[in-house]
Amino acid sequence: MEFSESNNETMAVELIDVAMRDYEASKVLFERGLYSQAIFSLQQSLEKAIKAILLRLHLAEAKELERNIGHRIIMNSLDLIIYRALSQLVILLGEGLGLLIVAEEQSLEKRKAVMDLREKIGNIIINRLPQISTMIRGFEESKKDIYKNVEKFRRIAFNQMNEEARKELENAATVIGSLAMIYLLLDEAHEVFTAIVNELIPILPELQSTRDEVIHEASIENALAFYLYMLIYWHAVFESIVSIVRYPNVEKKLTPLAINENTVIVKWCRDVIRFIDEVNMLTCIKEF
Repeated sequence: MEFSESNNETMAVELIDVAMRDYEASKVLFERGLYSQAIFSLQQSLEKAIKAILLRLHLAEAKELERNIGHRIIMNSLDLIIYRALSQLVILLGEGLGLLIVAEEQSLEKRKAVMDLREKIGNIIINRLPQISTMIRGFEESKKDIYKNVEKFRRIAFNQMNEEARKELENAATVIGSLAMIYLLLDEAHEVFTAIVNELIPILPELQSTRDEVIHEASIENALAFYLYMLIYWHAVFESIVSIVRYPNVEKKLTPLAINENTVIVKWCRDVIRFIDEVNMLTCIKEF
């Protein structure tokens, strides 16, 4: 089924509603000891919640979810998500500079004041560029390691949890943690735009309401961006094992029936569920 851009919001709402049901089903299945079914339901919940946020933050369109993203969020679409986050940064910078033009057109007196602000606002943007450049360069340098460690989870996910498995899991998770760039880029975009608006308010007092709206929307989008990062981070473990959770793999001698309470993937799921419950994350996403 194809969805037009105008359906993105509706699709996002439906996705998070289904994600919440998958999540509750997962908890029930875990309590009944139906581990493979519980793991699959949790993976589905995370995937749908991720896609709902991608739509809400304009990092994807409904028609792209299945075609370009699918079930392997990191392996299939990490570059796309980072590119869209950068696009949001550029768009907000453009909107901020556009406000300068609006201010210049108000009157000759304001035009002179705006001209004086040009250099100051230019410096705000220039001073942020090294940090943004460092984030992008860091992402490019760590991308191969991220992909490598996503695949590494396949090897350790069905092991019994012990000290060695714990260290391997922690090492892989640390590398995956560099995905925080998704959140940091969007946060940077809002900070720069807000800084520009703050500089213009003395000249354009009517921007005060715009500033308040920007801050309110930024707080929501920053929370969603952080949730997006956490959900993708948690989902990384599932990307190379979803089919194994559902079907026996004779060649690799892996079977869903061997999963138990001490299996690495079950321990990971328990931690994910604990955190989501503590912050009521899925309900927060729905309300945003």
